[in-house]
Amino acid sequence: MKTKSLLTLALTLLMTISQAKNDVTMLVGTYTYGTSKGISPSKGIYNYQFDQETGDATLLKETIINSPSFLTYSKERGIVYCLSEERTVDVIFELSGRGPSNNLKKIITVSYINAYKLNKETGEMTLINRQKAMGEGPCYIATNDEAVTAAFYNGGSISSFGLNADGSLQPATSVIQFKGSGPDSTRQNKSYLHCTHFSPDGKYLFAVDLGGDCFYTFKMNKDTLQPGTPPSYPTGLGSGPRHMTFSPKGDRAYVITELGGTVVAYAYNAANGTMKELQTVVADTVGARGSADIHISPDGKFLYATNRLKADGIVTFRIDNKGLLKRVGYQPTGLHPRNFAITPNGKFVIVGCQDSDYMQVFKRDPRSGLLTDTKKDIKLAKPVCIQFIAPE
Repeated sequence: MKTKSLLTLALTLLMTISQAKNDVTMLVGTYTYGTSKGISPSKGIYNYQFDQETGDATLLKETIINSPSFLTYSKERGIVYCLSEERTVDVIFELSGRGPSNNLKKIITVSYINAYKLNKETGEMTLINRQKAMGEGPCYIATNDEAVTAAFYNGGSISSFGLNADGSLQPATSVIQFKGSGPDSTRQNKSYLHCTHFSPDGKYLFAVDLGGDCFYTFKMNKDTLQPGTPPSYPTGLGSGPRHMTFSPKGDRAYVITELGGTVVAYAYNAANGTMKELQTVVADTVGARGSADIHISPDGKFLYATNRLKADGIVTFRIDNKGLLKRVGYQPTGLHPRNFAITPNGKFVIVGCQDSDYMQVFKRDPRSGLLTDTKKDIKLAKPVCIQFIAPE
């Protein structure tokens, strides 16, 4: 009997260890303003334990912060950096005798960059510090472990922030304002910066301008941005580029264009940070002008991109040995798939459906690259950013 009990205990321990190896941290940023039908408004950042083998998610912690629209993680420092927007109402003129509800008001929005220490075991996030961001409409944040950069959509600018030894943020070191424009007088009347993306080695930064139909290049000098050579690359007139990603080997880069609905492939030279255009393929076949996010599977064999506004879904491309793309499938999703993430082991794709108020969990076939809905939706109001933290 004693031997049987010890055997049971050993098997339970092995199962627990195996389960722990399958689990990864999944952080989700949300919009906290507005209301959602039949579901409680979001409070900020949600920390889930995600099982990479079963596709099951368990909520660990909630971190209250206003509209953390994008976040990134520094593995070297164990710190989460995120954007946030504080909205306040300022009474600009009091209508005497009519009551405060009738006063003329102005909504003031202040942007911040925040640094949180993450405890991956408990999911607890402790605020280290925050810095006021010099820009409007924060929409993207990135780090190379030496600096943090952010893109500001409405402000048409990017900023870089130095880091202290404990990972806390210094005040903005570089603030760069752009003056681009494109043929769409509504969407491209000025620069709209939508992404800052570091090269795989962290030596270069690329800033994607939806309004200016290009992405700019910079060389990193610790926490300061220096213009690259060439200073920018065009993505096509009226294309409206949005996000960028690199292949696992770091020798290919891909840019998704929101207005053009295309993916532009480049050969990347890590020695000097330059790009050579290889191909442009169509991701949005219905002309929705709402292409959004783009990522590559960990094995480097497939590229995925989301489309919104019409026929919402995620398109699958196979990547050949030259880095060229061939469309192989399309998976419908919930409404407004603004952002998605692939698990570190490549078995699942999680799509944040902003206007459906849930995240969809898709199983990924490693051979075909195609997706299958597991029906394990994770209910959450306005999910807009999903980030996995790979196990160490």
